[in-house]
Amino acid sequence: MNNNKKIFIFLSFFFLGTFLGISIFSSFKFANYSLDKLFSKETIAANLTKSGNVSCNLALAWTPDFFFIGDSHTGSGWDFTKISKKLNGKVGACIIGGATFKNLIDLAEIYAKNVHHAPTIVVGGGPRQFWVGENSIKRESQVKEIFERMQNPKNFWAHTFPKIILFDSFKKGSYNRNKNKYQDLHDSLKHLNKERLINLLKYSPQDSLKKWSERIKKSEIDSYTIETLRSLCEVQKNGMANIVFTYIPESPSLQDMYNKEDWLPMFETSNKLSDCGVTVLPSMPKKIISDLDFLKYLEPKEYEKIINSDKFFAKNILDADHMNFLGAQIHTEWFLSRPEIKKLINIK
Repeated sequence: MNNNKKIFIFLSFFFLGTFLGISIFSSFKFANYSLDKLFSKETIAANLTKSGNVSCNLALAWTPDFFFIGDSHTGSGWDFTKISKKLNGKVGACIIGGATFKNLIDLAEIYAKNVHHAPTIVVGGGPRQFWVGENSIKRESQVKEIFERMQNPKNFWAHTFPKIILFDSFKKGSYNRNKNKYQDLHDSLKHLNKERLINLLKYSPQDSLKKWSERIKKSEIDSYTIETLRSLCEVQKNGMANIVFTYIPESPSLQDMYNKEDWLPMFETSNKLSDCGVTVLPSMPKKIISDLDFLKYLEPKEYEKIINSDKFFAKNILDADHMNFLGAQIHTEWFLSRPEIKKLINIK
C-alpha cells in the first residue's frame, strides 16, 4: 500500500471519528445512556442538592420522570433519596437560589419541551418568589446563564460529567453525609423538652427572624407573575407534562410574620393552576413541624451550651426558611402521603 493510500485511509477514519464524536457529544442521548449505566437512580437522587447547580446541569442528560424545581428554600424541603425509593421512575431536580416564580415557569417550559415523554414537574413555592427587587438584575442574569448551560450538551460533557466522575465523589452521595451530620441533633432532641427549646428559640434574638422582618416590610409583590401562569397551564393542557404546585413550609415563626396579603399570590397561583394541574395547598399543618426542623447544624458541645442556658441562644442557629435534613424527611413523607399526589403518581 503506497503512502497516499495510507494517508487517505487515516484521514478518512480521522474525519469519520471526529464527525461521530461531535454527533455523540452534541446530543443528550449518549449522556442519558452513560448516566443510566454508571449510576443508579438512588445515587443521582442523593446528589440533587449539591452546590454548583449540578442538579440543573444533569436534568436534560438524565431526563427524569419526576422533576422538582424551585429556589434554595424549595431544595432544602425535599429528601430526594426517600422520593426516589418511593416513586417508580427517575427523579431529578433543578434548584436555583433566589429563583422567582417567573423563573420556575420558564424552567418548567424548557424541561417539558426538551424531553420526549410527559414528566411530572413539581413546582415548589414560597411567598418571596412573588416579590420584585432584591438584586433582580444580577439574579436574572445568573438564572439565564443556568438555563443556557443546562440546555447545552457540550457543557455537560466538558464540565458536569468530569466533575461527577473524577472530582466530586459522586458515588458516595450527599444523603449519608447529611444523615450523619444531623444525627447528633436528633440524639440531642430525644432527651430534651421540645416545648422549652421552641420557646427559647421564639424569644431569643435571632438574626434570621430579624432579617426576615426587614425583608417582609420592604417586600413588593410582582402582580405580573400571575399573568404568566397561562403558559404553565398550556404545558399541562398540551400533554407535555403533569404540573404539581405546592408550598414548601417555612418555620412556624416565619409563617407567623407574614400578613394576609403576603399569602395572596400563593393562593391565586393555586387557584389558577388547579384548573389545569394539581395543587397542594394549604401545605403542612404547623403541628407537624416546628422551628426545630429549621435549626442549622452545630457541634454537640454548642447544643449543650445553648440547652443549659435560659438566657442565651446562638443567634444564627435558626434558618427560618430552609429546612434541615430532619425537616426535609418529615415534609417529604407528608407530601407523598397526600391523596391528590397518590392519585397522580405511582407510589410504591
